[in-house]
Amino acid sequence: PRDPEWQVQKLIVSPAALQSCIKAITKSDGEVATIGLDTLVDFSNPNYIGAEAGEGHLIVEWEGHQLASVITDPNRAPARKHSLVTAHSTSVITPDLGKSLMQSLPGKGFEMQVNVKGELQATVRALFGLKVKVSLECTVDTSVLMIMSDPDKLVTGHKCKYSVGL
Repeated sequence: PRDPEWQVQKLIVSPAALQSCIKAITKSDGEVATIGLDTLVDFSNPNYIGAEAGEGHLIVEWEGHQLASVITDPNRAPARKHSLVTAHSTSVITPDLGKSLMQSLPGKGFEMQVNVKGELQATVRALFGLKVKVSLECTVDTSVLMIMSDPDKLVTGHKCKYSVGL
């Protein structure tokens, strides 16, 4: 199989969630902030066979801290075509995590590299309804300050490894 490609098309974050995130990182008052956001991803399947993807479960980590848990909606990945995937992310920013982010990010120009790991079940109808487990492991580069001015450009690059098993 050929590896798919993906690109963030739209990052949807409410003003209240954005304010909560900024406060949790810059002025921790001992409160835990839970922040939700949605992402629309342009997914490209270069393979000659399509699949139906079930709900995906991903974890986003930074320097040993879990930044977010992500659930992707079930979707179709048609052969040699693009599809739009919706991902729902929930971040829990504890005072310790907020402090670690604030100590690290300014010295790195607010650039951050995160690791994303997860899996989903897919059904390949062209192969007699074969059910496979798709695993992914990505290193994702982000420009954190973009969340305030142009959230769609928060992700600046990524490298992924995929595997398919029964």
